[in-house]
Amino acid sequence: METQNKRLLSSRYTIMYRWVIPTFLSIAAIALIWNAADTDGQETTSVVLAVLEASGCVILARWLDRAKTLWIDDDYLYISNHRREARIPITNIKSVTSTIWLKPNRVLIRFKETTIFGEWIVFFPPNKELTKFKPHPIAEELKKISALP
Repeated sequence: METQNKRLLSSRYTIMYRWVIPTFLSIAAIALIWNAADTDGQETTSVVLAVLEASGCVILARWLDRAKTLWIDDDYLYISNHRREARIPITNIKSVTSTIWLKPNRVLIRFKETTIFGEWIVFFPPNKELTKFKPHPIAEELKKISALP
């Protein structure tokens, strides 16, 4: 993808969030279940705890593995999932929301028309300590650029 006049909006750690951490969490979930299966059902509390921990690992892995890499220029968003790329007009943005309580910040963009990535995408902007208890500045910038309230 040509990067001339484009600005990267997503974190440089997107590959780690999308691939590395979910892989380790999935392996951890399998190991927890495997270990619980070795108890032969004698320690019910251990089995239940292992299943809950494994479920948490899977949920967190799914929360992270949807991340996209995002660039912007004057008219378009350029979105990549490291397999496919798309150029989406900024005018196609329907809404932008950002997490305020969780780190890393997660920005959700919903589109007016479905894209090759669906009706919405998620990306992780660079981590800024200044964003505690308020939306990430990149989310606010995207709202402003796309003329959203």
